[in-house]
Amino acid sequence: MRSVGTLIRYDGEVLGFVTATRVRYTAALERRAALEPLRARWLRRFVFAMGLYAIEVARGDLPAPYDDDRAQYFARTFLIDDDAFRGCAHHADVELADRFGVPVAQIAQKRTDLRVPSIVEPQPVAPA
Repeated sequence: MRSVGTLIRYDGEVLGFVTATRVRYTAALERRAALEPLRARWLRRFVFAMGLYAIEVARGDLPAPYDDDRAQYFARTFLIDDDAFRGCAHHADVELADRFGVPVAQIAQKRTDLRVPSIVEPQPVAPA
């Protein structure tokens, strides 16, 4: 029997549902959007890109079975150009997330993918 769709899980919740040609967002993602509109906008883009991966798997263009971790890697690769990232990797993760329109957690993953060190925030100096 053939599957009718794929659930897209991110950050412990099902945030999307994919059919053969469409990516739909779940009520859980819409609730997040009501609480944090900007972060949810980044998350929507990311879940959509994960959905594109699921469609490619379902069509047989990419190896089955669908896997959320592989879908996240696909989405990072799709949304964050490697050369552009390397060129601005010295910025803070929040700035990079805003620049590339992805969840902040994906910036740390991209650094790992490319073996780019993370930025260490300067620590305040204690008075002597």
